[in-house]
Amino acid sequence: MGHEKDRAELARLKARVAELERLLKAQQAEAASQAGQLSEALKQVHDRAAILRTIVASTSAATGAEFFRALVTSLASTLGVRCAFVAEVMGSRPGHMHTLALWMDGGLGENFDYALAGTPCEHIVTGRRMLVFPRGIRQQFPDDRFLADAALESYMGFPLFDEKGGVMGLVGVMHDVPTTEDSQAQSLLEVYASRVETELRRLRLIEALQENEEKYRLLFSRAMDAVMLIDVDTYRFLDANDVALGMYGYSRDEFLRLRVPDVSAEPTKSLAAIRQAAETGGLHVQLRWHRKRDGTVFPVEISCGVFTWKGRTAMCAVIRDVTERKQAEDVLRENAAKFQALLDHSPAMVFLKDTEGRYLLTNRRFEQAFHLTREAVIGKTDQQLFPPAQAAAFSANDRKVLQFGMPMEFEEVAMHDDGPHTSIVVKFPLYNEKGEVCTIGGITTDITERKRFEEVLQRSEASLAEAQRIACLGNWDWDIVTDELRWSDEIYRMFGLSPKQFGATYEAFLKCVHPDDRAFVQRSVQAALVNGVPYSIDHRIQLADGTVRVVHEQAEVTRNEGGQPVRMVGTVQDVTERRRAEEGRKQLADILQATTDFVGTADRDGRALFVNRAGRRLVGIGEDEDITSARIPDFHPEWAARLVIAEGLPTAVRDGVWSGETALRTREGLEIPVSQVILSHKTPEGEITYFSTIARDLRDRKHLEEQLRQAAKMEAVGRLAGGIAHDFNNLLTVIIGYSDLLVRRLAAGDQLRRHAEEIKKAGRHAANLTGQLLAFGRRQVTQPKVLDVNRLVTDMVEMLRRLIGENVRLVTDLQAGPCLVKADPDQLAQVLMNLAVNARDAMPEGGTLTVETARVEGEIVPRVGRAGPAPGPYVKLTVRDTGCGMDADTKTHIFEPFFTTKDRLKGTGLGLAMVYGIIAQHGGTVTVDSASGRGAVFTVYLPQTFGSAEAGGEIDQPDESGAGGETILLVEDEPVVRDIVHDLLLTWGYCVLTAAGGEEALRRAESHRGPIHLLLTDVVMPGMSGRQLAEQVRRRWPETHVLFMSGYTDDVVIRHGLEDLGGGFLQKPFESTVLQKKIRAVLDTPQD
Repeated sequence: MGHEKDRAELARLKARVAELERLLKAQQAEAASQAGQLSEALKQVHDRAAILRTIVASTSAATGAEFFRALVTSLASTLGVRCAFVAEVMGSRPGHMHTLALWMDGGLGENFDYALAGTPCEHIVTGRRMLVFPRGIRQQFPDDRFLADAALESYMGFPLFDEKGGVMGLVGVMHDVPTTEDSQAQSLLEVYASRVETELRRLRLIEALQENEEKYRLLFSRAMDAVMLIDVDTYRFLDANDVALGMYGYSRDEFLRLRVPDVSAEPTKSLAAIRQAAETGGLHVQLRWHRKRDGTVFPVEISCGVFTWKGRTAMCAVIRDVTERKQAEDVLRENAAKFQALLDHSPAMVFLKDTEGRYLLTNRRFEQAFHLTREAVIGKTDQQLFPPAQAAAFSANDRKVLQFGMPMEFEEVAMHDDGPHTSIVVKFPLYNEKGEVCTIGGITTDITERKRFEEVLQRSEASLAEAQRIACLGNWDWDIVTDELRWSDEIYRMFGLSPKQFGATYEAFLKCVHPDDRAFVQRSVQAALVNGVPYSIDHRIQLADGTVRVVHEQAEVTRNEGGQPVRMVGTVQDVTERRRAEEGRKQLADILQATTDFVGTADRDGRALFVNRAGRRLVGIGEDEDITSARIPDFHPEWAARLVIAEGLPTAVRDGVWSGETALRTREGLEIPVSQVILSHKTPEGEITYFSTIARDLRDRKHLEEQLRQAAKMEAVGRLAGGIAHDFNNLLTVIIGYSDLLVRRLAAGDQLRRHAEEIKKAGRHAANLTGQLLAFGRRQVTQPKVLDVNRLVTDMVEMLRRLIGENVRLVTDLQAGPCLVKADPDQLAQVLMNLAVNARDAMPEGGTLTVETARVEGEIVPRVGRAGPAPGPYVKLTVRDTGCGMDADTKTHIFEPFFTTKDRLKGTGLGLAMVYGIIAQHGGTVTVDSASGRGAVFTVYLPQTFGSAEAGGEIDQPDESGAGGETILLVEDEPVVRDIVHDLLLTWGYCVLTAAGGEEALRRAESHRGPIHLLLTDVVMPGMSGRQLAEQVRRRWPETHVLFMSGYTDDVVIRHGLEDLGGGFLQKPFESTVLQKKIRAVLDTPQD
């Protein structure tokens, strides 16, 4: 059994071996087949490698053109063709190619350009693939002359691509016999094309690098700005152009040893900017400050970018010196501010529009006239701002200016609050640099009043012309009982009046009489009425146009039964010409001698013949002194003599008269400004016989004009100050109030308490500054009292001594007896302090300050336009010093706000302006008399009052025990002010009801169940005013006290109608102690 098993196993193993042998043979056959394929593949690889070795061997030492020539030589040899070439697409000539190398018939040929159209190359370039034309190439491309001339038959070409995939050229071979589409030949051409493509890309890259390098160096060296390369890691300079070296003042070697902080005046900012640029890739800095080698700091503008340079991170910075530009910008900004200020102070309305009619600029007068803000106007058109008809008229005139391109004048009508206003508008075009109209400007002057006056004048002139044509004889009838005076038409014409212009009373008649004759006429009328003296007189009348006529009047008086005059009837006859004939030369001589003007005559050669009495006094010539040796120029300073000789006399000879402003010269050399008229007197034949002249002294008029200009400037500044004071006062009330609360609630040693006290001190200082602004603008709310100026000076002596210092002696010379005025004591004390400080500053080496008082009556008090004091007795306060004095020009500007002769940090220019404003607001005036080197005398005139001086009454510290549980209705439209006053009232123990307006206050009062002890209300509020609210509260709750408060500053607005309600008044800003004391005083005052 065992052997059988072994034989079976042996048979099984043999079968297995046979199967394995069969499988082995099959695998060996397959392996042999694969080996053959591998051998063929290896052969192809070896062939391509051989080709590459051939290409490398033939071109390894060549580049550029030499490379291309070697390559086409190798290519023609390898493929055995007549022609091989490399061609490049021409960027400068679209649709053309240029051969880079050409092998033809066993040698290298000349390169040439050729057009792609109609060639096999065109198909390769446009098709972007290799193409083979094995035969018939000439027939397929009959327009290709090269193929025909060379008798070529076949063509094969491969495209060359740039880095972006665009076709940049091709490699091609051509032969004169047909070829087969041999894949090996195509592979060989592809290998050659790959090598050409690599070289052509390399050459293009080199060319681009060289071009970029040249551009960089050209830009770097010829840049108008400083250019430098900076190592971002070390901040060292790697390179810089000549502009940079010149800008900073270094040589190249010196500069390249520096780092960025060495040339920066702000090194920390500069290094931070470099780090930021490194992170973001670039940066632009509008303004940075750099330093030159000599230490000069100057402004620069920087633009920079980050890149890799020679293996490191570098920054290219372009730096521009903007010193001139910054100076120009500063000047431009300053000029723009001045220009706007000039426009805003112009009495005319000024505007600019673009060509579409949109407003670009307006001044304050424009905005005030139409009640528009600048923000509401800019960018809008007339159609958006004004009624349609008015806007259409404005726009039509704008279009005319655009059409004709020249300034034009229009008369335009615009609606204002008081009705239509007529204006003269001058509109003009503005041009851009291209010569095109870009803007329309306009200057508008309101002539409404002038038009009205013109109409009145025209009516008067018509009446006068009629009166001159009618006989000058008329009759009149005066009813003495009713004072009704009836004139005939002839008298109206004689007097140059119409019935509507005449009041038809005796007093109206007297107004027509010459002012110098009125007293005589009145005495004559009274003598006729009372004593029966015949009424037959001559007197002068003055017509509306200023013409003086002489009339003869004759009348009879009718009396009643009791002998009382009841009627007077008479006639009037114009006897002007007769009187002139009678008086003749005597009258003329009397007039010449009586006039206060300079009157003189000279012969035709300019020798003086006559100068009247007033003229002699004016120039310092004795009454009996001979003047016949003097000539016309001798009476004038040099400049005026030239004017008279060159213009005055020739014009008088030609036209008969000349007038102008000149000057006379006194014997002491003083120039007197005059208004002069020169007349030439001629014979009927036109021959000059003599000259006459009249010159009027203009010194008083010019002084008055200067005073009026000063008053106008002060009024303008006052309006500005008053306009802003309300908002300031509200804000300061909050600041002072909350800081006071903090001081009260913080312990004495608390650091925060010291901070709160400083805030409170600053608030007080701001309130004082606001007060100063309001003072010189006469917009302060005054609290006048009857006070004794002597007492005020006496009380201030010690304070003045401390103020002026020990090196200045203080002397007082006070009027015996009280000098009473009605004035705000605090403001008058401020005037005295300001004058004392001004005097102290004028005596830096010491001196004497004298304060005097006096009561004056009958003294000529200077007046400043309408701002002068009212007639009557005055109290005069004089402050004189022995200081340096001032010249005439300084004296002219001394009261102008912000004018000062002191250093910028020593004077604000508000002190004397404040004196001027305070005194003017009190109905007084202030003058100065000074000259360089002889001190100054300031004299204040205030209207004297009578009665007894009132007690001063200062506010003490609040009595906390006096505050009770009364109920106060607080009405204030400003939330922040309402909140602080509410908090203060609660702190003092009052029960407080708050409201934001009058209507809400009445509702709160109605709903409150208990009594309301005090109404504390703002005066000016939206809707119901404080006065209106107080009236309603007092009608409903008569026992309620009233206390007004306001931040507005105009006495007329604030005071009008408040005192008759019996309430107190508190001016914002106020301190809490003042408010507390005032509330307590009002509550404790019994009701009437």
